[in-house]
Amino acid sequence: MNYLSRSEAARRLNRCRKTMRSLEAQGLGPRTIKIGSRTVYPLVDLEAYIAAGGDR
Repeated sequence: MNYLSRSEAARRLNRCRKTMRSLEAQGLGPRTIKIGSRTVYPLVDLEAYIAAGGDR
């Protein structure tokens, strides 16, 4: 499975890292998982979020 960092996901959604962190805290953004101390976004979940219109 491929994962994107918060910075990479933010670039794909044309948002800043802080917004991504805020969406995660509110439970509104794409699904995240923790790998060690890093928060990452599974690519398939990020693509599904974009397809559902979450990038608007």
